[in-house]
Amino acid sequence: MMSPYEGERIFEAEMVRLHQCDRNFYACAQSTTPEPGTHRSLRQWLADLTGMKPLKPQPEPESAVEIKL
Repeated sequence: MMSPYEGERIFEAEMVRLHQCDRNFYACAQSTTPEPGTHRSLRQWLADLTGMKPLKPQPEPESAVEIKL
């Protein structure tokens, strides 16, 4: 039969082990986050992948239909 102190010791050892696993997990997770300046849109990514230059945005017309009186 296990004494209460032995059970408490096993429990504390398990909690320390879990804490170390969490620290290792978070250390790896933080290193895989993207840098703030490396955000690219899908359009930019596809342009880089295919070697194409992105299209310049065309100016929008002032009105869709011009009415002449």
